[in-house]
Order: sequence, then C-alpha cells, then structure tokens
Amino acid sequence: MMREHLEGWAFVATALVIVILFVTLFLNLYPRVLVSSVNPKFSLTLSQAASQPYTLKVMSWVRSSSLRSYSSIRVGLLDLS
Repeated sequence: MMREHLEGWAFVATALVIVILFVTLFLNLYPRVLVSSVNPKFSLTLSQAASQPYTLKVMSWVRSSSLRSYSSIRVGLLDLS
C-alpha cells in the first residue's frame, strides 16, 4: 500500500544517479577528453579538441541554412496532406 505512488520518486532517483555518474566521470577525466592507453602524453585535452572561432561560425551558418531548408520541406509536405 505504501509503494503505490512512488514511481515519480523512483524516476527522480534514477535520473539523479545517472547525472552523478556522468559528473563524476567528467570530473575525473578533466581536462582530458580522450585518455591514451599507449602513453599519457598522447591524450587529447580540451584545448586540443577545441575548434577555431571561424570554424564554429561556418558550422553555425551551414546548420542554420540546412535547418531552414528542412523546415520548409516539412511545412510543404504537411500542406500536401
């Protein structure tokens, strides 16, 4: 009888455990993104993995234009039905 309405708490507890797991993992790896098994000096760090500002700008423009194209196609398909 007491466990009838505890589904929400079970969901919250599960989500919290998953979040804590990933936070712990990221804090243990920081600043490494990818740890090398051959030699620690070959590990990929955050500064090595970061993109240049120009690359991010180009990627943003490409993504926004493809999103507009996709949206217009979807709207066109919805109007046909």
